[in-house]
Amino acid sequence: KSSNEEEKVEPSVMDAAAKTAKADVPDEAKGKVEPMVEPLKTPTDDDLQRLNESLSEAAKDCLLSEWTDWSGCKHDKSSGVKASRERRQRDLLQPQLEGGKPCNSTEQYRTCSDDGMIARVLH
Repeated sequence: KSSNEEEKVEPSVMDAAAKTAKADVPDEAKGKVEPMVEPLKTPTDDDLQRLNESLSEAAKDCLLSEWTDWSGCKHDKSSGVKASRERRQRDLLQPQLEGGKPCNSTEQYRTCSDDGMIARVLH
């Protein structure tokens, strides 16, 4: 045989292998597909009430945007800081309401130098 020729398998051998594979599956399972994920259950009235209470509480919390990118390294003489620094900020999307979580800082500064080295973050 040449290296390009494929070895042929007798049909009777293939049939026997297929029959053996099918024999391992119980008759009641043949042709049925089990779900891979269980379907969602319908929420009860108690589930909906707890969800609504949780959403109401979360709506009281302060909500801030993502941080902007750091600004370029510059020296701002009016800041009173002698070192150069970079700044980033985030916007207030929703103020804290009574009973909610407070807002964290909306600005951060870090010192830098003209050669691109960063010293530390200042709040």
